[in-house]
Amino acid sequence: MKVESQIKSLLNVLSQGIYEKEHILAMALLSAIAGESIFLLGPPGTAKSLVARRLKLAFKEGKAFEYLMSRFSTPDEIFGPVSISLLKNEDRYERVVDGFLPTATIVFLDEIWKASPSIQNALLTAINERVFQNGRDTIQLPMKGLIAASNELPAEDEGLEALWDRFLVRMVSNCIQNEATFYKMVRQQKSEDPLLPDNCLITEEQYQSWKHEIETICIPDEICSVITAVRRGLKDEMKKEDVNEMDYYISDRRWKKCFHLMQTSAFLNGRKTVDMSDILILIHCLWNNTETIPTIIDAVCKSLTSDIDKKLDKFEKEIEQALKQKSSSVSKETSEKNQTTMYTLIHFFYYSIRDFPDGKCLFYKADYDHLSIDKPIDGIIYYDESKKSWIVHAIYTGAPFDNNIH
Repeated sequence: MKVESQIKSLLNVLSQGIYEKEHILAMALLSAIAGESIFLLGPPGTAKSLVARRLKLAFKEGKAFEYLMSRFSTPDEIFGPVSISLLKNEDRYERVVDGFLPTATIVFLDEIWKASPSIQNALLTAINERVFQNGRDTIQLPMKGLIAASNELPAEDEGLEALWDRFLVRMVSNCIQNEATFYKMVRQQKSEDPLLPDNCLITEEQYQSWKHEIETICIPDEICSVITAVRRGLKDEMKKEDVNEMDYYISDRRWKKCFHLMQTSAFLNGRKTVDMSDILILIHCLWNNTETIPTIIDAVCKSLTSDIDKKLDKFEKEIEQALKQKSSSVSKETSEKNQTTMYTLIHFFYYSIRDFPDGKCLFYKADYDHLSIDKPIDGIIYYDESKKSWIVHAIYTGAPFDNNIH
C-alpha cells in the first residue's frame, strides 16, 4: 500500500466519533511520524485525551501512557517507582519502568505546566534525545509522540520556557461550534475504539524506513523564498511599538524542525518535494502567544503569494503611469461599462469585489477567470497593508492528505 493511501485510510478510521477535531488528530499523527511533540491548548472535555488514545492505535503493538499532572506529582508516577529489591539486594538505584512513560509509544500528559522541576528535566531529555537515564543504564525510548495539554499557557519567569519550546506543534482545542455536529455527538452511542486493518498499522520497521526517506525530501528554492517572506514579516512585527519581540521569536533549531515537519508532510502526501501546501502547517508552529495567532496566519498566507505580489506591484505602477496618458473619455466609458457587473477591473490584474463587508477587497483576475462552479478551488484571503485592501488568491493543490493536515 502506498504511503499516502495508508495514511488516508488510517485517518478515516481513527477519526470515527471525533467531531471537529479531525485536523488535530491529523496534526498529531504528522507530529508523531516526524518525531515531534504537540501541545493542545483548551478547556477540559474537548477530546484532547481522546486524540492521544486514538493516535496510539495507529502503531502496531503500540502502548499508551496517560497521566494528569498536579503540583504534588513525583517522578515515580511518571517514570516508574524505584525497585526496592534491587536497591536492597544489589545497591542499585533503578526504576521499574514497565507500564510507565519509558515503555510507551504515545504519551499524553495533561496539565503539563504543573510538572515539578525534576519531572521537567527528565521530560526535556526524553523529548530531545528519546532516552531515559535509569540508574546506570540509558534506555532508548520507543516513544513516537508526546501530546501535552493544558487550559493555559506556561507562566512567565517560572523556568518553563525550555519545555514550552520543545513542543513544535501547538494547537487550540475548543468545544464543538456547529450545532448540528454538537447534537450528532450528543446522540452518539458509546462505542469501543475503532478496529484498524493490519495493513494500515504503522510497524516499527516501516517507521524507521520512513525516517530515512523523509530526510531525502527536496526543499526547493521557491519554498525557501516563501519562508524568507514569513521571516521578514515576523521581524517587521517585532519592530512595532508595544510589541513583545519574544512573541515572534523563532530559534534556528525551531526553524529546522519546521522544515523537517514540512518534509514529513510532503512524504505522507506521496511527494518527493516540499510544495506550497506544506507551508500552511507553519500556522500551528510559529505562535508563542494566542494573541499572535491571527498575525501568524496572516504572515504565512501572505508569504504564499509574495513573489507574485511583488511582480504585480511593479506591473501596476507601470500600468498606472500608462493609464494617466489615456483620455478621460476612455476612462469614463470603461467605468460606465463596469458598473453593470458585480466586479470592477482594477489595473488589469484584479477585480474589485463590491459590497465586501470588511472594506476594499481585490480578487486576482487570473484566478477568477479559471473558476468553475463544477470544480471548487481552495483559496486564502489576507489583508495587504501596501494596497490597503483584502486580497483573495486561489491555491491549486491536489494532494489527498492536505485537507486532513491543514
